[in-house]
Amino acid sequence: MLGLISELLIGRYEVPAAQDTNGILYKHERGLFDEAASVLSGLPHHRTDAFNRLILPRCEKLTLSMGYRMAYEAAVEARLDPRIINLFRASSVRWDEGWYTEAMGVSRETMFLDEDQALNDALPFLDKWADDLEVADYVHAPITSGERWSEFFDKLEVCPSYVNSPSQFDNIVSKNGSKTQLQARL
Repeated sequence: MLGLISELLIGRYEVPAAQDTNGILYKHERGLFDEAASVLSGLPHHRTDAFNRLILPRCEKLTLSMGYRMAYEAAVEARLDPRIINLFRASSVRWDEGWYTEAMGVSRETMFLDEDQALNDALPFLDKWADDLEVADYVHAPITSGERWSEFFDKLEVCPSYVNSPSQFDNIVSKNGSKTQLQARL
């Protein structure tokens, strides 16, 4: 990631051009890269301590901004349901609220409301989308179904109280009633 961003900033490589240069995710990506390029222009070269201090901490956001923009454009090109595309865009904006507020004047409240609307629009279709994608064979997280969640929850151990001190537990009782002895020392 660090090498990629360095190479992009010094102009050695380029990523595919944005399909929509008016899109908010492109503006975010371009804005972050312009900020980093401005900092880089004040440095003698990219192999300095100043580069490490001033550019490297930005690399994660730079990389993710490219990825979010490209994923968004791929979803639009693939003609995914606009509700899921809007949810992705709203969530991507919320990921870097500070930049959107500072650079584009979008209030945090507007971002929250946009994401809330996108979530409300998408929620009724999540099960259908998961079924259409046939993800059941690949996703095994307990929260993906009521049955899996119940199985998972029933296996959780419950700590009813401290016995001797806050650093020791005794008589751990699982939801199904079996007891386990546990001594935890901090």
